[in-house]
Amino acid sequence: MSKWGLCWQGYRATTPLMVGVAPFGFVFGAIATGNGMSGAEAVGMSIIVLAGSSQFIAAQLLGDHTPALIIILTTFVVNLRHFLYSASLASFVRPLSKGWRALLAYMMVDEVYAIVITRHLKRDLTASELAWFFVGSGFCLISLWWTSTFVGVMIGNILPANTVDLLSFTLPLIFTAIVIPALKTRPMLFAALSAGITGIICAPMPNKLGLLVAAAVGIAAGLWSESQIAPTPSQEAA
Repeated sequence: MSKWGLCWQGYRATTPLMVGVAPFGFVFGAIATGNGMSGAEAVGMSIIVLAGSSQFIAAQLLGDHTPALIIILTTFVVNLRHFLYSASLASFVRPLSKGWRALLAYMMVDEVYAIVITRHLKRDLTASELAWFFVGSGFCLISLWWTSTFVGVMIGNILPANTVDLLSFTLPLIFTAIVIPALKTRPMLFAALSAGITGIICAPMPNKLGLLVAAAVGIAAGLWSESQIAPTPSQEAA
């Protein structure tokens, strides 16, 4: 298949998730300007940072006049999960050039990662082929994220006050749509349940640190569960 065909495959695979991304970007644009950011700053953050959850937190902290160092550290902690994403794709990106790796690192947000890792696990594409699939997926999300942020900046302040709260509910729904189809093995299921329960318990922690704790518990639980699976006869012989 041509590189453009692979891009189109990635784009189409990501499109269903955009039902939740569009309202999320719109809400961010509205919240950012409501917390004192200019329209250019809000759209610029979506272009440069491209990380929805940390953008929300940064906008809220800016509105509270939080020191810059605290904002940087908080958003860094929230985005630590991207190190895990990178590690799981390391074997795929290693043969690629530095330019390719920089581009894909920029595009690697939650929804795109979920689509790409699912395709990667099929083991039917080479590194360069999967890179073009990755680009198509990333372009689908990024173009909509930028556009929805701009729309939120433009009209967010003229909507009823509860509209933003209602649209914010789409975020948990989109992550649920990403996770559930991937729960195909016992370790995956155990990791998801452990992380979910921990996330609920740790939700009151400041600066969204509960997310980091939940991620760590989920990873540990998944690794432990995987270690309990008895090897097959072929694995024992190896």
